[in-house]
Amino acid sequence: MANALNNAFFESFKYLDQLCCDVYDSSPGVTCYINDMKNTPWNYSRSIANWDQDLRNLMRLRHFRNHLAHDPGAFDEALCTQEDIDWIENFHQRILNQSDPIALLHKQQSRSSPLSPSTSQNLNKSTPKTDWTSPFIIICSVCIAALLLVLLLH
Repeated sequence: MANALNNAFFESFKYLDQLCCDVYDSSPGVTCYINDMKNTPWNYSRSIANWDQDLRNLMRLRHFRNHLAHDPGAFDEALCTQEDIDWIENFHQRILNQSDPIALLHKQQSRSSPLSPSTSQNLNKSTPKTDWTSPFIIICSVCIAALLLVLLLH
């Protein structure tokens, strides 16, 4: 029974990963999705329902997938449950329906600032907007400008 559940889990995860690869135009897809979630500032993600729970589940299930893919004999362990498979398939469907956390984030951002049609078509392939007023960005910009000035004067 464990082997059958692990096989079903592994196949479901592959479909989810392929969908994420298509969305991000990058591989591995689920890792790109996880990184996108991790790199989203808290002030954006806090208003998305179940953001933290979805992130934890994706990370946990990616760990299971990696264990199955790389560790000898892992398919014989009772690792995955039917609930894990159902969650992956549900999350896959949520991405298709644009009701996943990243899609909801983009919808929220598009409501708060109008976007051009070309920008809105690429929302699923982009990460949240950079906050150009953050101290780090300002300091980096000043340093680059100073370096360019020094180079030009010499």
